[in-house]
Amino acid sequence: MERPTFLTVLCILTFVGASMFFFGGIQFYSNADVMPDQFAEAFDQLEDQLGASQDAEVTQEAFEKAEKSLTSDNLRNLGLTLIIGNLLAIIGAVLMWGLKKTGFYVYIVGALVACAGPIFVFGWELGSGFLFLFGFFSIIFSVLFGTNLKYLR
Repeated sequence: MERPTFLTVLCILTFVGASMFFFGGIQFYSNADVMPDQFAEAFDQLEDQLGASQDAEVTQEAFEKAEKSLTSDNLRNLGLTLIIGNLLAIIGAVLMWGLKKTGFYVYIVGALVACAGPIFVFGWELGSGFLFLFGFFSIIFSVLFGTNLKYLR
């Protein structure tokens, strides 16, 4: 059986996107000791740019919460979550490229890890931003891959 063009495009997009997040996870994991200082510096610069406006107080509170969460351990755990979740997504896409139905289920597990992992690492308040980012694309791709299940064995 020949692989449909739409499935081919979905797999290629998954290879590209999941690879970027996979390597991002490696960066988070390997640079976890220096990143908290970099985030703190970036937050300080943003606070200086906001000045004393009314929005600055709300933003400063958000920055303080984020700084407390962006510890070396949390960033290392986030990196592991991204590595594992996106590696599973890549493996799933490779299997679906070969028209194997198990690839769809491996992809779904990878998407769940990438979506839920940041919430377990940072808690709901900060992790929900990651959930929105990863969840949006994961749901769309899961549905699109699901429409191709009839071609997978």
